[in-house]
Amino acid sequence: MDLSRNQLSSNLPSSIGDFKDLTYLSLAKNALDGNIPQSFDGLVSLKFLDLFNNILSGVIPTSLEGLIYLNFFNVSSNRLEGEIPSGGSFRNFVTQSFMGNAALCGLPRFQVPPCKSHQKSIHVQQFVLPLVATTILILSLVVIIIFKRQHKSKAKSMDEEILPSLAKWKTISYHELQHAIDNFNERNLLGIGSFWSVYNGTLLGGMNIAIKVFNLQVEGVLESFGIECEVLCSFHYQNLIKIISSCCNEDFKALVLEFMPNGTLEKWLYFDRCCLNVLQRLDIMIDVASTLKYLHHENSVPIIHCDLKPSNVLLDEDMVARVGFWPCRAFGRRGICDADNVNCHYRLHGTR
Repeated sequence: MDLSRNQLSSNLPSSIGDFKDLTYLSLAKNALDGNIPQSFDGLVSLKFLDLFNNILSGVIPTSLEGLIYLNFFNVSSNRLEGEIPSGGSFRNFVTQSFMGNAALCGLPRFQVPPCKSHQKSIHVQQFVLPLVATTILILSLVVIIIFKRQHKSKAKSMDEEILPSLAKWKTISYHELQHAIDNFNERNLLGIGSFWSVYNGTLLGGMNIAIKVFNLQVEGVLESFGIECEVLCSFHYQNLIKIISSCCNEDFKALVLEFMPNGTLEKWLYFDRCCLNVLQRLDIMIDVASTLKYLHHENSVPIIHCDLKPSNVLLDEDMVARVGFWPCRAFGRRGICDADNVNCHYRLHGTR
């Protein structure tokens, strides 16, 4: 029904709501006045409603939110007032639908002033809620730090009891590792670096492990293997990746490390199927920060982590962060340096 541009006057009849099968109604550019009847919510099939350029007053009935098929709505250039509905089909309408009504108010996306009844709510949302959220976050952080410090010394002593020096451990044979990773099957490959490949495997006793196999064809790999063995065995902390054993002969060198079933932090930050909540992110930040504090301040010689990034932070079955520690190649046979060493920005496996 198109009755636009006919100089129609008087009020809109409430009986128009009886036209339940009406899909198109245009009454634009007439002289219609009065309110928009509440009975318009009876136009359940309506898809197009144009009331542009009349003398309509009053409010836009919120009952129009129930017109689920309405995809075009225009009441611009009238004398309407009050709040613009924001639910139902009104989620899809834009500023142009309401222009030229000086007394309308509502959401910012409609480019109208906020309604007075909501100004206090807006003030709360903009100022009070962020302050409350920040306070809660700080208090949570303080509680977690206190809790972790209380358990830190106990966990550290337990780690040192469990992890003896590499010299006292039994070396795993090449054939055991070959069997554990199904003869180096690519389906067990977890990642590849400049000097090494990492596989997931299972020992005969059922223990799940990560096996870091060094590429002996690459120049300098023997030095890197020696440095990494010594450094991983020298520093024991609950949030550092732990070495279980090694396999070393003339043609093959590998480190056997604990397996992290939840993979890397990189996966959880950037893959669509993974998601971390706020508390998990906070726990991971604390785990990584406490590890760096241990390396920097709790050793006789400060240790610099040379390649800290999400792919070098791994997560165990309880989502506890473990830092993979790659020492600096330029620091000599122990792979360590003091905090003033100018070469600390070099990585173990490459250039700056």
